[in-house]
Amino acid sequence: MKHSMFTKGLRFLVITSAVMVAATLVAATAPAPTLTLEAAWRGNGATWLINGVGELYELRPGQPIRRALLLTENGRARRWSRTPTSLANWKNQWFVTDGSNTMARFDAKGAFTGAISLPVRAANVIAAGPQLWIVNSAAPSPAEQLYSSTDGRTFKPYRREGERFATPMDNVLIIGGSGAGELWASRVVGPPVISRLAPGPAKNVPVAYSRSKFRSTMESVTGLVDDVTIYSLPVRDLLPLDRSGVVVLRNREDVEDQSGKVIPFLGRRADRYDAGGKHTGTAVFPDSVHWIASVDQSGVTGVSRAGKVLTAKWGQQVPGTVLKR
Repeated sequence: MKHSMFTKGLRFLVITSAVMVAATLVAATAPAPTLTLEAAWRGNGATWLINGVGELYELRPGQPIRRALLLTENGRARRWSRTPTSLANWKNQWFVTDGSNTMARFDAKGAFTGAISLPVRAANVIAAGPQLWIVNSAAPSPAEQLYSSTDGRTFKPYRREGERFATPMDNVLIIGGSGAGELWASRVVGPPVISRLAPGPAKNVPVAYSRSKFRSTMESVTGLVDDVTIYSLPVRDLLPLDRSGVVVLRNREDVEDQSGKVIPFLGRRADRYDAGGKHTGTAVFPDSVHWIASVDQSGVTGVSRAGKVLTAKWGQQVPGTVLKR
């Protein structure tokens, strides 16, 4: 039965966490943005974001976002057969995945230097200290979900214990790495928990998240997904802070307005957790953001998929809750 479920779920294997979360933002009346960003990488004092045609945008603290680099092949803009799903800069090289079993590599100036054959289909590439990681989009269990590399070419499975996955959706992760080598992740659909997957034994940290009573029961997927918004979608982005904690951007929340009406709160609240997992503060953005760009002691900066940059100040912790309806 489980084998059958994985077979039926193959068409979802290239869905990235970014795409799944973006599905919660669709509004029929919204105008098309002039810029649509697909993935982000944080490092070297900046946030780098890629769009669907391989343009890289740079965002540094206190500065406006700018188009900084074009990924090229043979001196021309690279033609992408699939939309990029993630990127990372590791050892002064750019790596870009597209959900297939091939990863593109570029030099520091954006020139294509080769295609890396992967042992699995990967929607995520993550730089974490001395290692480069990919996530197996079709892993049947935790033991086959993560692969790591120390040379950027050869990837080996990172064995973890755990029961077989019930659905391919268990491989759709929000995941981030730190310069200290830590790897943190949360399932796109699941309970409000983030997990340190490496190094060493897994560590789980509950995170603040507000949702309706119904959505609190929808923490796992059965069969194929028609409408992701009915599920528990706790985390939109996370940013590990080099062994000093992690910042988590909440995804699709349910909150009550002043009249008591339940309304969606999308990518508005960010929370900081210290190295021990203690919730130390909450920041509320004036509008929705998709990624955490930078963090300091006073606040946090976020950026939307349309390239809109917003800031928010840290305040007291705002706990999560399950609404009575």
